[in-house]
Amino acid sequence: MLTRISPPAVEPITLEETKAALAVIGNSDDDMLQRLIGAATAAFDGADGRLARPLIEQRWRLSMERFPAGTIRLPLPPTISVDAISYVDGAGDDQEIDPAEYTVSGLGSTDAAIISPVSRWPSGTAVTIELTCGFGADPEHVPADIKDALIAVVGSRYAWREAQVLATGSLSENPEVADVIDRWRVRGFG
Repeated sequence: MLTRISPPAVEPITLEETKAALAVIGNSDDDMLQRLIGAATAAFDGADGRLARPLIEQRWRLSMERFPAGTIRLPLPPTISVDAISYVDGAGDDQEIDPAEYTVSGLGSTDAAIISPVSRWPSGTAVTIELTCGFGADPEHVPADIKDALIAVVGSRYAWREAQVLATGSLSENPEVADVIDRWRVRGFG
């Protein structure tokens, strides 16, 4: 089970770059554009987003009933850091595992990071792993094609923003946006 502990501090695309890409002049639609940026980001970002990966640095908690027999493959790449691993021991006490007792490979990779015990995992239940994930803390760390896809989604929603037009018009996904989603979508967890 995945739970977001702290959301990203900023959106992966800025209002300024969105307005420049969409050739929006003036400030009268800034609030609407900011809401559309938030909605597009929510549709792409995090465990439930279409990409199944965080875009901007954020903290997550992975909860498991117990430790697996071997390695732990982390969802939500890229993983920036594993911040803590804890569990409940046989006596019912909370225990935190010393980072010297495990290794993490694949940090910063667009693929899954892997946590391996130095010897073997302790016996226990209610395992919790806290991790920091995302491409980085600033929008410039997000890959350009993902940012372009987000701006395209905002642009489409901005162009089709009136309910009456949406009710009678037809929207289909931009094939370039679909290609970016397909290329960056995380697969193989669960």
